[in-house]
Amino acid sequence: MTHRVARHGFWRALAQLAGLGGAVGTASAALIAWVASGRPLGATTQEQSQPLPGDDLFGSDVTRTTNAITIHAPAGAIWPWLVQMGQVRGSFYTYTWVENLLGAKITNLDSIDPALQNLEVGDRIWLTPRRIP
Repeated sequence: MTHRVARHGFWRALAQLAGLGGAVGTASAALIAWVASGRPLGATTQEQSQPLPGDDLFGSDVTRTTNAITIHAPAGAIWPWLVQMGQVRGSFYTYTWVENLLGAKITNLDSIDPALQNLEVGDRIWLTPRRIP
């Protein structure tokens, strides 16, 4: 009797895991399709139509999408947070568990680190730990 119950629990857990995997797969596919659709996120009509730096780097046959967010603060207050972004830096300011699920091995900072305020042209901002071949 115990053996049958244990086996039943195994198959139920397996079915639940498969259902969860299917739900995650479906949600992922929907998100990818939405992002690939080219629909703007948060951008005004004016922001969607104006040329932006870097537009000239791609041909005219490339689909372009402008996403935006409004931050009610002066640029001088935002820049220190942006300049310290990256792996082994300040993070990407999302959920730590999401960043680490993607292999980033990140700890998010919740303050400005003066040691991370130097970023030069050509410096790389890594998403995940650098792998040396």
